[in-house]
Amino acid sequence: MKKISIFRRLLWQGMLFAVPVLFLIGFAMRPSISEGSQGGYDINESIAKLKAIGKALQIYRAEYGYLPVEQRKNYSDAGLPPFLSDALMDSGFAWSVPKDTFYLSHPNDMHQGKCLSFTQLYVDSMEDYESSYEYKKYGDLRELYAKRGEALPILMDFNMLSGKEMAEMTKFPVLILRLNGEVEQVEYLRDKPFEIYNR
Repeated sequence: MKKISIFRRLLWQGMLFAVPVLFLIGFAMRPSISEGSQGGYDINESIAKLKAIGKALQIYRAEYGYLPVEQRKNYSDAGLPPFLSDALMDSGFAWSVPKDTFYLSHPNDMHQGKCLSFTQLYVDSMEDYESSYEYKKYGDLRELYAKRGEALPILMDFNMLSGKEMAEMTKFPVLILRLNGEVEQVEYLRDKPFEIYNR
């Protein structure tokens, strides 16, 4: 009877040790949604959503109008709203899109929660622009409206890789939505972020 009791106690202690260890091993080996394509990132979903945004934007621009390329100096000259997501998610208009259009099913760790999955690349205001974060990070974007015209990148998806992976790389792939509605995969240079506008 004593031997059975000791055996049961050892078995119970072994289980108390083994279960957490097995759980931790399983947790560490699970596919993470922050691991880009390995964790569920769907490039086709992203392309489809960016194209839907691009299509809606063309309807918005047709409604509000825009200047010829050579005359453009800011976002409104190009027919862009200050905040693209707010304008297109506002319901009841011909250009309205469902809110989930701006959210991916499997974003990386930098875009989880309530954060939009896509990054707006153009500046929403020209007031005090030279002291703004965008100016310090990217340089003078105002010349790009005329220089790049309809090829100007306006939204970027960098969910293919995790934040950790991107921090360890000097360049990595991203998707961009251009002003004309086209979607393209390009290379982002972490140390030269301004170059994304020349892609």
